[in-house]
Amino acid sequence: MFSCQISVKGAEGSAITTIEGLSAEGDHPLQRAWVAEQVPQCGYCQSGQIMRAAALLARSPQPSHDEIVDEMSANLCRCATYSRIVRAVERAAQEG
Repeated sequence: MFSCQISVKGAEGSAITTIEGLSAEGDHPLQRAWVAEQVPQCGYCQSGQIMRAAALLARSPQPSHDEIVDEMSANLCRCATYSRIVRAVERAAQEG
């Protein structure tokens, strides 16, 4: 469930993971892959992109290229780093 789709009351009693919750040290495979693939540009969409990718990898640890493209297409990136985003998700999936 995405935070923009549920009220605070509706989330009561549920586990909630924020981007900070992925790794206290910033060394989650997605965070490392984001840096390695030079995804960050303006930073406007980064949290949403990483959390969407984390949800995908939680559901499907080894997604296909097409699955990644389909999943990540729901988040818009003003800097158009889509190919880097896909590569970063593929890299994170390989790292496990």
